[in-house]
Amino acid sequence: MATGGCSRGRRVVALMGAGALLVALLGACGPAGNEKTAATGPGPASASSTTPGSRATGAGRGSGATPTSPSSAATSPSSLGALVPVLSVIDGDTIAVREGGVRRKIRLIGVDTPETRKPNTPVQCFGKEASSKMQSLVQSRSVRLQTDPSQGDTDKYGRWLRYVFTADGRNVAQLLIAGGFGREYTYDTAYRFQSRFRAAESAARGARAGLWGACPSFGSPVAGSQSSTAPAPADPSDPAAAPAGCRIKGNINSRGERIYHLPDSATYDKTVITPSTGERYFCSEAAAVAAGWRAARD
Repeated sequence: MATGGCSRGRRVVALMGAGALLVALLGACGPAGNEKTAATGPGPASASSTTPGSRATGAGRGSGATPTSPSSAATSPSSLGALVPVLSVIDGDTIAVREGGVRRKIRLIGVDTPETRKPNTPVQCFGKEASSKMQSLVQSRSVRLQTDPSQGDTDKYGRWLRYVFTADGRNVAQLLIAGGFGREYTYDTAYRFQSRFRAAESAARGARAGLWGACPSFGSPVAGSQSSTAPAPADPSDPAAAPAGCRIKGNINSRGERIYHLPDSATYDKTVITPSTGERYFCSEAAAVAAGWRAARD
């Protein structure tokens, strides 16, 4: 019977393709009594189910496509702190969060946006837009906070100094600067992201984005704001309130360092003088140095 089976198998060879010849012969002419094993056991057909190159595209290998690079404003969330809820947006560069069950005001490091709520200061050009942009980024959401040892823990107003990141790791200050909603701001010493923020500002200026195209001079008051109807009370940080000819600002930072700012320095306009805390104006650099103040590093 086995021989007859082989003969019948050979007669159908002419009707089969060359690729099926080996399978037909093996299936029909296996050892006597072992036909079931030959039909169901592993053989060349099962081994050929993995085609050449299929291993390279299998699970865990990927297709070889280049991964999308994160934006320059993004940082891996795993390297940042825990999420904390945002309670409110105060203005373009200040928010309030709940951290450890306590409400904290957060002043973003490295960015300055036009004023909208500063006492005795009119609403400035593009201030409302900056606040709206901040709201679109963080309002009713959770953010991640990060400190920078070079900037201290708090500012003179008791606000925490922090970098603020969205839940997916985008640097909020950099997003504001890149969109023209604020400018890079160095208070006294260089900080971690300074070069990145300055590059973002340079690009925004070049594109006349946001306030760079809308505001003839940064910080100009919005038409119809409170300053257009009534003069604001004298601000002791305003050079006009200083003694005649004495425009050098002697500031004390959050670490107690006494620093003087010349009128042409980058931090001069932002520096607020509060005489009740020991801050003062100087009529010359020599007088500031003699009193124990050092020059700002900007």
